[in-house]
Amino acid sequence: MDLSNPTVRSYYMEFLRCAACSQGFEYENPLYHPITLPICGHTMCKQCINIMGGQKACPQDQVSFGNTPIDQLPTNYPLLMMIYRPSELPKDHKQRHYQCRSYIELDDEKKSYFNDLEKGFGDISVIIMQMSCIKFLQVASNLGEYISIDFILHYQNHQELKNNLESALGLQQGQFPEPAIQEKILKFIILLIRCSGISSEQHLMYSILQLVERKDQITIQPSVEYIVRLLFGVHCFEIEPIGEFSSIQLKPTFPNYESIRLVYDSKIIENAMEYGCYMTGEQWSVLLYGYETNESIIDPIIDKLLTKTSFQTGIKQYEKIVSSIGAVQGQDLCDLIKHIQFLSNANLAINASGLSVLNSTLDMLKGALNSSNKFKKRS
Repeated sequence: MDLSNPTVRSYYMEFLRCAACSQGFEYENPLYHPITLPICGHTMCKQCINIMGGQKACPQDQVSFGNTPIDQLPTNYPLLMMIYRPSELPKDHKQRHYQCRSYIELDDEKKSYFNDLEKGFGDISVIIMQMSCIKFLQVASNLGEYISIDFILHYQNHQELKNNLESALGLQQGQFPEPAIQEKILKFIILLIRCSGISSEQHLMYSILQLVERKDQITIQPSVEYIVRLLFGVHCFEIEPIGEFSSIQLKPTFPNYESIRLVYDSKIIENAMEYGCYMTGEQWSVLLYGYETNESIIDPIIDKLLTKTSFQTGIKQYEKIVSSIGAVQGQDLCDLIKHIQFLSNANLAINASGLSVLNSTLDMLKGALNSSNKFKKRS
């Protein structure tokens, strides 16, 4: 959290920590119980309240908080309920509210209404906090993965990326088709299926090669075979019986080149990421289209494919690169891997409770980011 930002600092200091000393509020230590001043609404710890002594105005803005003796102001239990689980706080309503004059003056019937409302709001606050924690931890995990991927990309040039991609796809070096060839083959597939009564996978491959100049057939054949098999593997086609024969047709969900292209790009990227081959949207755009401007098409595909499994695969690739470049040794490497592995923990959000997990996650995220920046400077 950037406390240099006045808006962020104001929120952080006013609601999550003591407005006077910045100490985090705690239930276990009475000195750090939150106490909210009337009128101005600033919240300070019990220790700072005691230091104020007989003052009648808030030290933050000099706003008077009335005639209530400062040592009689009640603990702000609703705020503690946002930090702690209900089971960690006292269940005795008198213990929570004995200093609240408005509550004391209620008759028994109205107190019961108050208790019911408090329970309802308490349950809501717990749900909201849990959802917020899970969302925060998911964002932190995603940031950890992006740090890992960014580190990998920093140490790979274009040729290394292409070599890694060919290995990931099971192609020999130099067999990944150039962007123009990919586009041509995909458009040939659509044309032949619509117009030529293709009966099988092998028939489709043969027909595509007949549309290519004879001198290029041997060179392009591995690309044709790979692309056709990839599309059959993702079930882009359906078999339509015609008398004693059958004809392969495009499924209704793939009516044009753009839809076929999207599933083709997605499968290529998915296969590569499963192998641990990571690239930016710009790099994928160059390899698949020949230019960088299709990054907006590629990025959503990458985001959709980022999973806990892909994160673990990325960590393995991360370790290989860190070890091979010799950027870190001994404890540095152990710390770096510890940060990334913590952020990739699939049970992190499930086990989220209170602020301790959030603080640990922030520390690990900061450590991973600092390590990554440090190693980049060394290269």
